[in-house]
Amino acid sequence: MTKGEIDKLGQRIGASKTVSGEDLDMLQAYRQTFQEPIAQVYNFVLNAARKVDKQCIVTYRIKRIDTIIEKMRRFQGNEKGRMALSRMWDIAGCRCILSVTSIDKLYQLLNLILDEYGHESKINDHINPPKASGYRSLHVYVKDKVSQKPIEIQIRNREMHNWATLVEIVDLLYGTKHKEQGASGDLGRFLYLYSKASDLPKAEFSEMLMMERKMKVFEKMSEVLSGNYLNIRRQWLQQKNLGLFFVITANKSRSEILSYHSFAEAEKAYYEKYLANRDSNIVLTHLRNPDFNQISMAYSNYVLAMHAFFDDYRVLVSRKIIECVQNNDYYHVYTDFRIYYDNLRSHIGNLTLEVRSIEACSSDPTISKYQLNKWKNEIKERMAMWRRETNDFIRILALSTSGSPIKKWLIRNRLNHMAKAINAGRQMK
Repeated sequence: MTKGEIDKLGQRIGASKTVSGEDLDMLQAYRQTFQEPIAQVYNFVLNAARKVDKQCIVTYRIKRIDTIIEKMRRFQGNEKGRMALSRMWDIAGCRCILSVTSIDKLYQLLNLILDEYGHESKINDHINPPKASGYRSLHVYVKDKVSQKPIEIQIRNREMHNWATLVEIVDLLYGTKHKEQGASGDLGRFLYLYSKASDLPKAEFSEMLMMERKMKVFEKMSEVLSGNYLNIRRQWLQQKNLGLFFVITANKSRSEILSYHSFAEAEKAYYEKYLANRDSNIVLTHLRNPDFNQISMAYSNYVLAMHAFFDDYRVLVSRKIIECVQNNDYYHVYTDFRIYYDNLRSHIGNLTLEVRSIEACSSDPTISKYQLNKWKNEIKERMAMWRRETNDFIRILALSTSGSPIKKWLIRNRLNHMAKAINAGRQMK
């Protein structure tokens, strides 16, 4: 297609309530022209990211059809003029997730990319400063050296990525559009506060906890995500000959992951799934070395994994409780402890479900024993981690307790609740 034909297609999409089958086919054909350019850029970015952080996760994807359509419609009435489809810079994109927390490492990777693709490349720095919603990431837009097609590269650390993924999961569970339209209402306020939770003053931290409790964010996540995560993990185990391309479908009722050995196969499957159910969240992505932990980290909002959210939240609340005890702020100790305890019980419940799922999978002849053993070891490590962290929390809390006998009794009472939860976890085999 010529540039003019591409832009006319974009105008029709932006102006129509229902996209015709012919225009969908044209849009699909246009998306496919980005496969070779994104593969070339991805190969460089992967090697550059590994120089900065060997534990990095790098994936690529071509923008979902429904997301392109939404964006064209959203910019239809833009006062600065409608967006031209040929100038949409994020149709193809790489995502780099660094395991290191150092912000300097993110900029180090950015400079390596600029040295390769030119310092005139467009950069959107959403770290200094973050977006008003709380979103943090570096976005750099480069051009493939052969085709000159624009490619988006996102650079973030795991903390930033977990927050951005949480926003998408909240949108899926509550039917909101915080990602596209910005934070709003109580959920938006919670997400904004959570984006800087480790640096919040006491009053705003308490507000964040109350917002979460009011909206039952993690409770709702636990109800919906645990079953879907276990279902998709089982599907992964059943694929003994994994390809490098993955089509993931995320719904509140059921999720699915399928692997393919070629981009063409995966793209065909993606398009068929989209036509069959245009309301589903479907993504096609690529990983050079398929690993479930990597794909669940990179696409938690599709795989619907929740471990990182529960772990991070529990650690945040435990630190705040210790701080309150040390400052003799026993009112917040009491209120925050209940939230910590509820989170811990949910976590234990989810781990229990995983253990039972592993036991159920053991007798399934279609399941890879190697992958099943990997899952067993992950569970053991995760259980050991939360027990260790919880015991450290109890020990530090006991050492920090001072004040009147009534206050000491309050802490002992709370610790007894903790002990029951830990003992329940120890009974899991």
